[in-house]
Amino acid sequence: MRHFQRAARRGGVPVAYSQGFNPHPRMTFASPLLLGASGFRELGAFDLSAPMDPGELPERLNPHFPDGLRVLESWEVPAGRGTFGSRIESHWRVRVQPVERAVLDAEKLRQAVEELLRSDMLEVSRREGETRNVRELLLDAALVQEQDEGGREAVLEMVLLQMGDLSAKPQDVVAALQKWAGPLEIVSLERLAIVTENCNLREVPRPRQGLERTAGGCPESGERR
Repeated sequence: MRHFQRAARRGGVPVAYSQGFNPHPRMTFASPLLLGASGFRELGAFDLSAPMDPGELPERLNPHFPDGLRVLESWEVPAGRGTFGSRIESHWRVRVQPVERAVLDAEKLRQAVEELLRSDMLEVSRREGETRNVRELLLDAALVQEQDEGGREAVLEMVLLQMGDLSAKPQDVVAALQKWAGPLEIVSLERLAIVTENCNLREVPRPRQGLERTAGGCPESGERR
């Protein structure tokens, strides 16, 4: 957020500010990125205090970002029609390996994914020790690649749902898979894309490979509204 605030200020983007004693730039992002995760095709929104050609946003912001952070495209959303909606899909690529330098059993991991998808339980613990079943928030998962680093690593792709304050995380899925696949640890997390419920924003491009899903009610053409 600080990078965007600084780049908007230096690039002359007329971002609107909140009211009150300590005003803040009115910028929002569809879903917070997990600590240590990489994000591709992230989705954010700016409220502006003056008209501006949305096509200018990348050229105004990008010169002021650090390496690895870029605005790829921008478009205008009609005012007063909401931003992201209450349903947000996140497409993840997760690299995992067995603990204690064991050799990965890819077939066992593939079967574990199938067992989880057949199950009606995905229990997670949230704040204050509360346990919730978030199985309905796991929309899809698959073992898509085996790495050849000594036969120890594999790549999972999964589609997770966030509805209001409730969400499923990649760590939840990996923890659940251990029931059938044995102890696993996460090597890396990549969020490939976000798909929002609100088609006023249009669809965000799908991951280049692996799982693909359709956001409810959104046009497959990516039509602007």
